[in-house]
Amino acid sequence: MGKLPIGDISPCEVVFDFGVGPSFLNLNLSPFLDKVSLKRDDSIQKVFEEGFGDAAVDAVFSGAVYDLTIPMTRSSWVKLAAVLPGCTIVGGALVMANKCGGNMYDDAYYIIIKPMVDLVPSPDEATWTHLYKCYPYAAWEVGWARDGQRVFATKWMVFPSQDTPTLGKFGHFGDLTP
Repeated sequence: MGKLPIGDISPCEVVFDFGVGPSFLNLNLSPFLDKVSLKRDDSIQKVFEEGFGDAAVDAVFSGAVYDLTIPMTRSSWVKLAAVLPGCTIVGGALVMANKCGGNMYDDAYYIIIKPMVDLVPSPDEATWTHLYKCYPYAAWEVGWARDGQRVFATKWMVFPSQDTPTLGKFGHFGDLTP
């Protein structure tokens, strides 16, 4: 039986601001509670003709929307400040501030998702998922209850690249090396 090249089932490690050199954070955002999720929704525009009523006679692709969700738990203030817009660390506190204005794409980050086996991230690039331009936004609700663990579910806009040679692409699964 076959399996997906990126694996069928496993937890993962997410590396934020992935790259080579001292200007990259290469920050591991683990641990997580619940699934790290990459979602794609294609947008389509239906084409109609009067004689067919409400039935579409064709459709045209009008782009795709990608969303990434990373449910961070048991994290440090440093990791949370890196991915929660407007948050900073002052002393031993995570200070929450409003973020208003400013483009996301200009400050977007490269993210790698690596499957894990026995708490060890895969060193095999053929199993990795690469997302070229991602920017986080807050969409969390932290609760205090006797039966619920606190999770900061960060959401991420995944943009199509505007850079050569990845122009128009969101990322890739696996290793691009032949």
